[in-house]
Amino acid sequence: MSIEVETVRRLFELSKLSVAEEEIASFQGDLEAMLDYAKSLEEVNTDGVEPTFFITPQANVFREDVVSPSLPSEKVLQEAPTKIHRYFRLPKVIENI
Repeated sequence: MSIEVETVRRLFELSKLSVAEEEIASFQGDLEAMLDYAKSLEEVNTDGVEPTFFITPQANVFREDVVSPSLPSEKVLQEAPTKIHRYFRLPKVIENI
């Protein structure tokens, strides 16, 4: 399957990725190879094959939701390096841009 250069550029634009102009031809070939492989999978006879979502058995493990006592806030706040009233004081982690 043939993919046009403009299609590759548009894919990168939609993905919000940047690519050097000299790399587009390489990606074009890679995408064509992937689509050709996917096309070849259409030729596989899957008659009588049940759809499979997982290759191993899956089961949800639920635990009973039981209310249990939590730590007292005074004890938790004793472990805080700094605090303001009943709250932890944390360092700023957002950078100015």
